[in-house]
Amino acid sequence: MTSTPEDCPICLAPMVKGKAIFTTDCGHTFHFTCLKQSVATGTITCPLCRHLPPQAQAPPAATPANFANTNSFIQQLPQPPPTPAHPVLTGSRPPPPPSANLSSYINRPMPPPTVTSPYGPMGYPPGYPSAYPPGFPPPHGYPGSAVYSPFSGYPPHTGYPPPPSSHPPTGPTGNFADDEPAAVQPPASSTPISATGMTLEVHKEFEDASNIGTNLFTCVHLQAPRIMSEDVSGPRAAADIIAVIDVSGSMGGSKIAIVKDTLKFIVGQLQAYDRLSLVTFQSTSSRLTRLQPMNSTNKPAFNKVIDNIYTSGGTNILSGIQTALNIFQARRTKNPVSSVMLLTDGQDSNSNLLQATKQIFKSVGSNCSIYTFGFGPDHDAKLLNSVAEACHGMFYYIPDISKVGEAFGNCLGGLLSVYAQSIRITITPENGAAIVSVMTNYPTVPAPPGISVTVPDLFSEEARDIPLIAQLPQEPESESPKSFLSVTATYEITSSRSQGTCSTNMLVKLYEPAHLPPQTTNLAVDLQRNRITVARAIQDANKFAMEKNFDRARQVLVSAEEAVSHSATAKDPICVQLLTDIAKSRYGVQSSEAYTSGGQQYLQQQQQSHWAQRATHASPMYQNCVQARSQAISPQMPMPSPHSRH
Repeated sequence: MTSTPEDCPICLAPMVKGKAIFTTDCGHTFHFTCLKQSVATGTITCPLCRHLPPQAQAPPAATPANFANTNSFIQQLPQPPPTPAHPVLTGSRPPPPPSANLSSYINRPMPPPTVTSPYGPMGYPPGYPSAYPPGFPPPHGYPGSAVYSPFSGYPPHTGYPPPPSSHPPTGPTGNFADDEPAAVQPPASSTPISATGMTLEVHKEFEDASNIGTNLFTCVHLQAPRIMSEDVSGPRAAADIIAVIDVSGSMGGSKIAIVKDTLKFIVGQLQAYDRLSLVTFQSTSSRLTRLQPMNSTNKPAFNKVIDNIYTSGGTNILSGIQTALNIFQARRTKNPVSSVMLLTDGQDSNSNLLQATKQIFKSVGSNCSIYTFGFGPDHDAKLLNSVAEACHGMFYYIPDISKVGEAFGNCLGGLLSVYAQSIRITITPENGAAIVSVMTNYPTVPAPPGISVTVPDLFSEEARDIPLIAQLPQEPESESPKSFLSVTATYEITSSRSQGTCSTNMLVKLYEPAHLPPQTTNLAVDLQRNRITVARAIQDANKFAMEKNFDRARQVLVSAEEAVSHSATAKDPICVQLLTDIAKSRYGVQSSEAYTSGGQQYLQQQQQSHWAQRATHASPMYQNCVQARSQAISPQMPMPSPHSRH
């Protein structure tokens, strides 16, 4: 053996003295144990360049039914001498007969540890192909799989893998119509925490106006009731969630460790009427589990699957998205809430990713969303933000491992508290009024003589404010208030699948300018003006920073900061948070280095959060009680000890 400062391309750990290494005839060097495990999964080409070694050209490619060939090829590899100074303690146990129950076999107690060759698979004599009985797949599955799961497409709870002919294909295509329906339904509650239903109001900047054609700043305010308590009790809709996780080589070490803890947290928070599927992607994607209810039987099984996730390969985000959406498209039964939670720390070179995602997302149907999580400074924040925005979700920026649990906890809390979906707000001017402009990023279409705004969903307690400028008509002074805007909201209540509707009007009394009483600014309207000011400033600053015009980016943010600081609601907690976000954004555009080291990701996250009025782990001003609790109890990465050595 030799020592080398290089890292193993498979496990990304340094190739240091004391570990056996192997150099292929194409010149690439790996840890011997890593290469041997790769070969045991059926991959007989070089993991880096796909070169086929001469000794592998004669035997047929390994298949799940032909592991003798794979094992034969393993034995052709040069066997390094054992390293007495670094023995591996493993428990050796003989292979069980093929008819043995796999579940009982895997979970049986290990015999006392014995010293064996450091190059033999754990628990088996050197050369044994896998920790599964003869004829069954190895623990890391077929070529291209990130992990083998006994819950991936055959009758559940049998304890046996499927025969090779029925194993579900890896990658984004295949027959995923094998979801398991939930045996129970969410409990109905006859006493919701808030029985008032949806609130719809129109807030005007001033109570009265002059009769000379005034432009009046107005906000249409829609708010969901509080239907749940902090412990997630209360009527809610069942959810179908697919976690899509980047397991490329760069996700190794502490990154994948906290991600595994977070996935187990998600498993623990879901109820028996919720369903979960796990998908991983690297150079290709793999569905690790079917879409299955999180009951007491499936939860431990999912946790075992999560434990076996490992990292290697490149980054193919599109493949992961396609697999998840194809699962949703093929499922035989549907829960009211459907969402994909996608995490990556890298970039996909596919220039068609956004367009391809939009296309397949449309085919899935309504009431589905994609939430994206960008880990570290190297991901494409603009792309992930665009995917989330186009697919009714949110983009979360995770600067380091300490924020992974918080981000997923915040998102999960929202998905488990959806009150309404398919919301349509129709705003119609009346009595000679007109709508001059609308300030929202939600889809807005003409609905003559007014407009219609579509909001995908509302969580419990959430609000949506649609600011607009209404032009009032020129007419004689009125004796009483008149309606100049008619507003109607229609929606579907997720827990009951029933339709809801509410309506209101904007009443204004017009005065001759000389008779107009003194007016006081409506603080609710002032808050929304400040929100729009900050959202637009962060968006513009991000645009200038992308063009390397950092001076202009900072100038835009300073102007917004001054406007909010001198407003009537400057000391309101919401405005305090807005000013904090501006300050952080200014730091993010102070230089090219700051912008590329997390500034861009932060700006992308915050601009979407403020436009959408939806919380992230960095925007507590919009979160409800369920999100706050879920974020608070989410897995946390322990801080290093001050006495630890480095």
